[in-house]
Amino acid sequence: MAFVDTAAANVASGITAIGLGTDSSTEVTGGGYTRLTPDYDGGTDLAAPLEFDGPANTTVTHLIFVNAGGTAFAELDEPLTFNSDGRLDIDSAEVTAQLLS
Repeated sequence: MAFVDTAAANVASGITAIGLGTDSSTEVTGGGYTRLTPDYDGGTDLAAPLEFDGPANTTVTHLIFVNAGGTAFAELDEPLTFNSDGRLDIDSAEVTAQLLS
């Protein structure tokens, strides 16, 4: 559906930062962690991976999407963990939309 695809791309274009959460309300701290600016390049998924630095061996359960209106926590399908060097790469942060009936 062209309308739904356009709506999702418009939402993605408004995302100014993506962060990582250890639950549905707590953002990662420490280890040089900072939110990163995503590149959606006009699409609905990342054009390039996000390369986070953070606290080694910390488990992440949520992505945090930030736009001018605030923040939204989105649960990951599976938890991810910073490696022992404090690195965690996110390859996908797809934005989707659907029509409700």
